Amino acid sequence: ILENYDLLNIRESYQNNSKSQNDGWDIRMKLKRTDIRKRYLYISGQPFNQNILPKMPSTHGEVLNSFLILRIIVLDIDTRDSFVMQLKKYRHGYILSDHWFERFVRRRDLKVNEEIGLRWRDLRMHFTKFR
Repeated sequence: ILENYDLLNIRESYQNNSKSQNDGWDIRMKLKRTDIRKRYLYISGQPFNQNILPKMPSTHGEVLNSFLILRIIVLDIDTRDSFVMQLKKYRHGYILSDHWFERFVRRRDLKVNEEIGLRWRDLRMHFTKFR
């Protein structure tokens, strides 16, 4: 039989975990070796289609669904730097390119297994590196 104290701890633990999973970031992803070594970031289609695409203007979705390049602003919210980059639908996901390596991997010293976040706000992509 659980004591009231134990139930309270379980409830608080559940609430803290659900808050961390729903912290305002549309996509949280751990970087893979390919994300660090390639000139682009591959974003899986399912979380992008569910969490980012519905927040974009319909014209952006039309461009992406036609497999054309969409130029977007990416804001690094940690440093407040903005970059114009290219987003394109590719197979079952999306590719964020146009100096990904220089602008993010090298500049932010990104490493394999580090977690980053992406979200769509104010007509631009927000980027963060979780600590």
